[in-house]
Amino acid sequence: MGTPYERAIRYREYEEQLLRLNTVLRVDHHMRTPYSIHMSYPTARSLYTLRVYVIRQGLLLSKDFFGEHMIFKMNSRIQEETGARDGDIIIEALPFTDSHYPSIYKTLQNLEIGHLLYNIGIVAKLYESSYSVDNRHSGFVLLRQEKKEKDHTNDPGKLEKFWRQAEVRSSGKYYGGLMNFDADHETYRYIPKGPEGIAAVSFGCIPPDTVKTLLFVNNGQAYVNEAYQLTCSYHELTQEYSYVNFRTQSQIYLILCKAPVNCDNYTEVIQYMGLLAQEICIENAGPRCITGLSSR
Repeated sequence: MGTPYERAIRYREYEEQLLRLNTVLRVDHHMRTPYSIHMSYPTARSLYTLRVYVIRQGLLLSKDFFGEHMIFKMNSRIQEETGARDGDIIIEALPFTDSHYPSIYKTLQNLEIGHLLYNIGIVAKLYESSYSVDNRHSGFVLLRQEKKEKDHTNDPGKLEKFWRQAEVRSSGKYYGGLMNFDADHETYRYIPKGPEGIAAVSFGCIPPDTVKTLLFVNNGQAYVNEAYQLTCSYHELTQEYSYVNFRTQSQIYLILCKAPVNCDNYTEVIQYMGLLAQEICIENAGPRCITGLSSR
């Protein structure tokens, strides 16, 4: 992306907020999970293969995993090819070397980008900014700033709430299975707002009806989708995911994808699905709440 820049630069409030999204917010005990590093969004096996940069006057402002400032002089070739401007964001996809996912690592990275895009959209909305997603480049995604941010957030309370949720967001412990010992399946239940709730990030072209979402709520006897009168039994779910006690969980949110017509690149569709999933992760986050993601 660029070469190290040695001079110190004061980051603006908004830049600090954006770049904090890609830093470690919590470290779990190793006896709870071997994948103990947690940022504001989930990733497979705590790999976290993304790096975020905010562009300012030909420089790339960034942070390392633990929040230390890193500044780079942007590669002139990238500047010329993309026409990137001050305020734009670059999300770099770092090399994916883990041997567990030789066939699906690109899908996982794009889901991860989608999770991060949701969080960027939340912060951007609170600073009255907005972005369009540009996926035309190799190795990175460019977010073009469509509306410049305000100097300060328009709702400090909502921003504080978002960071509380991001810090406690959890996929649960790795050992011993997942069970809600309170057997209270109604406390944490969130009805997704969908795209209108995250209008600060827009995609170039996702054909209508390409992605559908179905919410199944635990009614104490099974999981029910009232809109389509669909039912999924505890037994059926346990056959798929034997480590979860579904009788005690609150809801399941299915994200379905239909192959777009005349489309040979599913990048934006996968990112969009990741964005929708992150809404559930954040909005259902609580001190004793677990939100798990799984791809099929």
